[in-house]
Amino acid sequence: MRINHFLRNYRQVLVDYEDAELDRTIQSITEAWKENHKSISDEARAHWEHVVGGDYAFNYNRGNVDIMSKVTKQDLIEFWDKHINPATSPCYSRINYQMWASTAYKPTTEEITSFPLAIIAIHGCLRQEGLDCISVSDVAGIIDAVGKSATVDSVLDTIKKLCLEVPDIDKAFEKISDAKSKVRTAIEMALDKTNSIFKYPSARASELESIGMHQLQDGSWVVEDQKAFKSLYPLSNPTVPTRRLVPKYDS
Repeated sequence: MRINHFLRNYRQVLVDYEDAELDRTIQSITEAWKENHKSISDEARAHWEHVVGGDYAFNYNRGNVDIMSKVTKQDLIEFWDKHINPATSPCYSRINYQMWASTAYKPTTEEITSFPLAIIAIHGCLRQEGLDCISVSDVAGIIDAVGKSATVDSVLDTIKKLCLEVPDIDKAFEKISDAKSKVRTAIEMALDKTNSIFKYPSARASELESIGMHQLQDGSWVVEDQKAFKSLYPLSNPTVPTRRLVPKYDS
């Protein structure tokens, strides 16, 4: 969800980017591109990366120095809107990997398939803070009941009422009410209706489920069975190259 937040708000970072700072960044990049290799091994490693990548563009950096020196802030904003911004890009797509640490609470298969990722995230953050007095369905009910005018603080107050019997509840809520709290961020993202702009590519469910994945209500796919995914995913790899083939030498 923090990635969603970043994607929605980074455009404003580009808009606010100072021209002087951009000039310094461009100058630093172009100077690095124009530097000679410090050793034969460095040169061989750089060339080998292009061989492995299949582009054979051995002079790629130096060839783009002139182009980079002409880049403007407006160019960056237009590129972001055309290729990256999920709200405006016609070619935007994404793949999400949801992972749970061995020490963290792992949602059940029923919870994964029954609740949106935002709800599961709030529940997981609460449990990390020791608040296991509330279930995933409780969180979903709270978010559904608070309405469009709800605030993060009103959601926290409702959650606190369900956890009054937890020892040191006031101390726990003082921590999760902090502006940098993961719980607070998760609730903020769940209440943000602009999350609906993120569309996930459709796929044949049987194929993804066969390699240990499950689809959430918002359309995203998560890996629940790590062992099945690791063992079966290589078997689903394409039998033909997915990278566009490039001639070794220009004609």
